[in-house]
Amino acid sequence: MNIVLDTNVLISALIKKSEKRRLIIELEDELFFPSISFKEVHKHKT
Repeated sequence: MNIVLDTNVLISALIKKSEKRRLIIELEDELFFPSISFKEVHKHKT
């Protein structure tokens, strides 16, 4: 199965340990997200 992640989901999984993070890490399916996600993550990096 292919899964598309929203940038908000990706960022929230990076910020704190959560069920979302666990699912993303353990999932064996392919994950896709918009290329702009990298820019958004970099922009909000602290």
